[in-house]
Amino acid sequence: MKIGVLSDTHDHISNIKKAINLFTSLEIEFILHLGDFVAPFTAKYFLNMDAKFIGIFGNNDGEKFGLKKAFSDTGELHSPPYELNIEDKSFLLLHDPITLDSYIKSQKYDYILYGHLHKKDKRTIGKTKIFNPGEVCGIVSGIPSIGYIDTKQDIMEIIDL
Repeated sequence: MKIGVLSDTHDHISNIKKAINLFTSLEIEFILHLGDFVAPFTAKYFLNMDAKFIGIFGNNDGEKFGLKKAFSDTGELHSPPYELNIEDKSFLLLHDPITLDSYIKSQKYDYILYGHLHKKDKRTIGKTKIFNPGEVCGIVSGIPSIGYIDTKQDIMEIIDL
């Protein structure tokens, strides 16, 4: 399955549109957002996606009720850490990686995805693949990016927008 991964959109509409267009061209089937949407109005840009959508809240997502309501037609939003299974693969979604090392040491998950740092990270430790797609907003690094995972081909890629 092809899974689109993004984080730290911070209301950057033009880059959100670029990310969605890229996910569409890659025929992404599932989208995981790792937090820091910021405002509920960003949900409307994800409405026309054919992919299933699951997101988690980040530290800048203060209006949680509004975000949950806005995304209710698009998908689901949860508080981190959030565990899910996609095609027999176990995923853990984090925003802040403060507990990342302990989760990696547990070797409980096939994939641990996180955001918050606005910094790309793609590595494997033991059986666990660790992935941070960077930041959609491009505010900190200056290079907006997204990621995708292909569970069938065992690929993790980060793509600069």
